[in-house]
Amino acid sequence: MKTLSIKKVITFCCILCLCMLVSVPALAADNNLTTEQLEQKVAQGIEAYMISDNGEQTALEIESISVVKLPVPALYANLYNNVINDDIPVLYTANVKVKTGDSTYRKDGISAAASMTMTWIDGKGTNNSITNLSGYATIAAGTYKSATLCWGGDYSAPIDAPHRKSVGLTFDENIDYTSDAPYGTVQANYMVTIKQPGGTYEGTLNVKVKPGILD
Repeated sequence: MKTLSIKKVITFCCILCLCMLVSVPALAADNNLTTEQLEQKVAQGIEAYMISDNGEQTALEIESISVVKLPVPALYANLYNNVINDDIPVLYTANVKVKTGDSTYRKDGISAAASMTMTWIDGKGTNNSITNLSGYATIAAGTYKSATLCWGGDYSAPIDAPHRKSVGLTFDENIDYTSDAPYGTVQANYMVTIKQPGGTYEGTLNVKVKPGILD
């Protein structure tokens, strides 16, 4: 077998190095984002609306959106002692507060507000996990019927969510869910069904949080 020339060896090594550098882009969050930038990204994945019994949706008023970056619990941080800074997981909480607007109240008489907070760990690449979901709903006009919490990866509607749990007007649920979606997305919905005052109509208040930081 002929001996490879030095030129060919160098060329082969260069090609090998280039191949090793090509990888799927990491989907973890940019740790250098400001609070305002974080909130803007999270806002892209916020949805809030009232669903009528015939499927019609009426947008709710979003009162506030806030995002806080927190220290990662030691349980998780210890797993990343030997990685570079960009790969260290980041813990976030995102809170959204919504309420029925004038159009909803005029239409069906229901007046309500809700809040949901998602706490999640943005790990290396697509390794993202929801750790806690909490929140509440208040009803000024109407009768409370039921409430459901849904969560998962990439689902198009709450009915398709892989995980769900019946909750109440207040909830605080520790969730041990690691995304199984191709791009590591996580999302959750809090839905409260309310009966119209003095009538038979029922509407479902829906709040969705799907952090855009992971994109």
